[in-house]
Amino acid sequence: MSQSSPLHTRLVRAGSRYVRRSLQHRRALSNLPSNRQGAAAVEFALIAPVLIVIMAGLITITEGVMVQQRASHMTYAVGDLVSQQASLSAGYVTNAFAIGKIIMAPMQSSFAQRVSSLVVQSNGQVTVSWSCGAGGLSAYSKGWVLNPPAGIVNTSVPGDSAIYSETVAYFSAPIVTSFLPAGFPFVDSNWFKPRSGTSIAAPSSC
Repeated sequence: MSQSSPLHTRLVRAGSRYVRRSLQHRRALSNLPSNRQGAAAVEFALIAPVLIVIMAGLITITEGVMVQQRASHMTYAVGDLVSQQASLSAGYVTNAFAIGKIIMAPMQSSFAQRVSSLVVQSNGQVTVSWSCGAGGLSAYSKGWVLNPPAGIVNTSVPGDSAIYSETVAYFSAPIVTSFLPAGFPFVDSNWFKPRSGTSIAAPSSC
């Protein structure tokens, strides 16, 4: 029985190693699709929280802009309704304030409102003739001196007047209240001239 030469033995062993490595490479190549799926899953797990935070932030900013716009709409609506009247019946201003709930719904926001009549006095000062507040915004005291922007009233004409409407809306989305428990305040105000006379008499009750 012939014996294998050392060279033959080495060649056989080298061939066996080559075959084993080839099989290992083939197995590795066959596993590439699953490896790619695993890498994609890991990448998604890392990126998903960032994407969620960005989306939540964009939604919150969009809603905040809507709250600001509705607060401005509310200010205008109340001031416009009051300025149209020659006289105010009892509870008229309260009913006008109630429109705010309709305007603001369904936003995540609480709000406060105030509307006041300012009249020019004989000494040229502009003082509060009457004022009504709601939602935590207190009415101004009668006789309180306010300085409206130029052109709103003629300070050289006693009895000239203007209606001053104000709104404070507190945006209370969860992301906002985690930093500002009371919500982020949007403040808006506007001036109106009476449409039926120089001034509007005070209501017996707001």
